[in-house]
Amino acid sequence: RADLPPPPRTVALIAPPAMAQGTCELAIFSEPNFGGTNATATDEQPNLGENGWQNQIASVQVKSGTWDFFSDQQFTGETMRLAPGSYADLGPQWTKRAGSFMCVQP
Repeated sequence: RADLPPPPRTVALIAPPAMAQGTCELAIFSEPNFGGTNATATDEQPNLGENGWQNQIASVQVKSGTWDFFSDQQFTGETMRLAPGSYADLGPQWTKRAGSFMCVQP
């Protein structure tokens, strides 16, 4: 009948996509001031010698997460912790001295 309102419409409710749990990402550079060869990492690197980065990191850009760098492979030796930020110079103690690194907090 013309005097009746249209039937109710069914609308599907779609949940928004889940926000990604914390992520970890950094860029490493072979020279100070973000120069030279570079690479991006999103996961731990227990042996930088396997990919040619053993004792080669001179500057770092931490895009997300908190990262620990270790002077030796397999997350051993001295430790340096870097929060998100740009590190153009790692200083004499850490320039070209990292053997492994891992994200410790997304």
